[in-house]
Amino acid sequence: MNFPIAVTNVKLNQLDDSWSGMAQLSGQDQAYKVLIFKRDESYRLISAYCPHQGLDLTNVPIENDGNLVCPFHGWRIGVFCQNAMSYVVERQGENFVVVSEET
Repeated sequence: MNFPIAVTNVKLNQLDDSWSGMAQLSGQDQAYKVLIFKRDESYRLISAYCPHQGLDLTNVPIENDGNLVCPFHGWRIGVFCQNAMSYVVERQGENFVVVSEET
């Protein structure tokens, strides 16, 4: 069963093929800032903040190996790689939807 999560307030970032927006999980009171990246025809979503030190990653580019590298401490965040920490996103016109599957 799929549970779509809409990403709202989406805006194009300074980097090509990169957007920021807000996502709110079902049952949560707070929306979280997220980043969406495009490579080829695939879209991926991650938190906008480094899980290591909390730095805002909005204008950090994806490396050729599919990782985003936090400029603060060099923490590597998998976006388009084998050990990705990202979610698949579908683009529906100007909207983005994260489709998570129930386990």
